[in-house]
Formats: sequence, structure tokens, C-alpha cells
Amino acid sequence: MSVLNCCFFVLNNSKAYKYFGDQGVAALLISALAHDVDHPGNNNDFEINTNSELAIKYNNKSVLENHHCCVLFSLL
Repeated sequence: MSVLNCCFFVLNNSKAYKYFGDQGVAALLISALAHDVDHPGNNNDFEINTNSELAIKYNNKSVLENHHCCVLFSLL
């Protein structure tokens, strides 16, 4: 289950959304989306060790985290 689906499920079933307010819920769901958006299914070490395009693009530094941020900002 993706982080976004899990957060939505927990917010909905626990009624926790009542304590966050609209902006808090939006921030939580957007950050959960950012955690998994366009994830290739590999970890940073794999990307670096295989000299993937992502590893090269982000200079082997926090490859997937930088990629997730880039995609999220493009979406927003």
C-alpha cells in the first residue's frame, strides 16, 4: 500500500482529520504523495551502483528524494 493510500485510510477511519483542519489534511496528503511519486522500485544504492540516469542527474546524492521533490513540484 502506498504512503498516500495509508494516510488517507488512517485519516478517514480514525476520524483524525477532525484535528488537522483542511490545510493540515492537504499538507499531509501532499507530503504522502511526494514520498512515493514516480518511484522506480529501487533504492538509492541500486540507482547509484548501476549509474542510472537518476543517479547521474542528481550527482549520487539523495537520488530518489531529489527525484520525488522534482516530480512533486512539477505536479504542483
